[in-house]
Amino acid sequence: MKKRFLAATLAVCFCLGLTAAGCTREVPEEVLRELEQRHQTSSSKKDKSSISSSKPSEKDDPLSNNELENSSSEPEETISSVTLKAVGDNLIHNTIYIQAQNRASNGQAYDFYPAYEKIAELLEGADFAFINQETLLASEVFEPSSYPMFNSPTEVGDTMLELGFNLFSHSNNHALDKGVKGINATLDYWENKEGLGEDFLVTGLFRDENDMNHVRVMEKNGISLALVAFTEHTNGLKLPSAAENKIIYTNDTETIKNQIQAADQTADVVIVSVHWGIENSHEVTDAQRDLAQKMFDWGADIILGTHPHVLQPVESITSTNGERQGYVIYSLGNFISAQDAADNLVGGILDFTIYKNMGTGEISIGQPSLTPVVTHYETAWQKNLSLYPLSEYTEELAEFHGVRRNYPNFSVDYIWGMLEEVIGETYLQEKPMTEDPGDTDEPPPES
Repeated sequence: MKKRFLAATLAVCFCLGLTAAGCTREVPEEVLRELEQRHQTSSSKKDKSSISSSKPSEKDDPLSNNELENSSSEPEETISSVTLKAVGDNLIHNTIYIQAQNRASNGQAYDFYPAYEKIAELLEGADFAFINQETLLASEVFEPSSYPMFNSPTEVGDTMLELGFNLFSHSNNHALDKGVKGINATLDYWENKEGLGEDFLVTGLFRDENDMNHVRVMEKNGISLALVAFTEHTNGLKLPSAAENKIIYTNDTETIKNQIQAADQTADVVIVSVHWGIENSHEVTDAQRDLAQKMFDWGADIILGTHPHVLQPVESITSTNGERQGYVIYSLGNFISAQDAADNLVGGILDFTIYKNMGTGEISIGQPSLTPVVTHYETAWQKNLSLYPLSEYTEELAEFHGVRRNYPNFSVDYIWGMLEEVIGETYLQEKPMTEDPGDTDEPPPES
């Protein structure tokens, strides 16, 4: 059974691994400083040797000084780490797939990559990269379609793989937009892609109960990660009683518990994707908080919320018994969409570092940070739709955003104000410095 512990405990394990030759992954300097500081505090209360091994302290050890010196040169434990990046709803409206069709060349039917190209660099270097694929990929059976019954070209999935995503959830309110045929066509698409189950995982839609109970696990750098996914509803649509396919709903807490506990027994880290909450609301409901606590107590480590189409807060979460700590983001917002409300156009890439003591198996999760992204388009018809890192998005671009037709106050400052209110400084990537306006004796303009 895997071992996990509160994040502060990693200070001890990590300091033991500082001198280890060939650490699996370099750890950022700021993490080093924080862990070293914690270790200095903790080691004053408890002897280091009692933590790192069963060797007696120098006071009790009958070995000579030379023998002690030789024994201390034994290889130290190694800390391995992986990065996890997560985004929200990949919501493919007709504007997006028509644009991709118009951009296609060299025999392509669609080219979605240009819409994501400006943020591709932000995804580089991730060992694990999660996305909620909000729309079915069933174009081999059905024509592409948009709101309210979505179906997207399979080239969307190809582009997500090209961008580096390897954790996919289809557990959302549009899962049944094309019925059982849509589910099976989507699963057919993924199953025909080389590397499924090894290079990337897909969950949330299942062929049958056996498929549902198969734990999706992938390993990087000696750290195994399991992915499970649940949805609050499917827009009132239900699977036919005779269908073998499965979707797990959030009111089926017994199945959720079993899924998470099975994943917890199988992998070092359990990632839960859950589609819940109120659309277009930054507020977290009591039902979200209650289910999040239950899922964490059952074995979840990181909970990634989707569905509201706007961002909701990131919070640390502690198990009821106080022995484990992890994180929940109640909504990652939209990754890309052609929606027409200001806050629907702002999402983020949530970045985690996960550590494992390779000697003890203990796991710790570093504090995440959110890198904001913006969906930009021009005119009411979403011309030239493209994702931008907020750090590269300018007031000039914002002035020409098509959303200003309904939200004339949309601007870079508006976006940062919303982010600071919803996400807060603790988890928000540092706001870039604005240009120095220079010395002036002029008073600031009145608002």
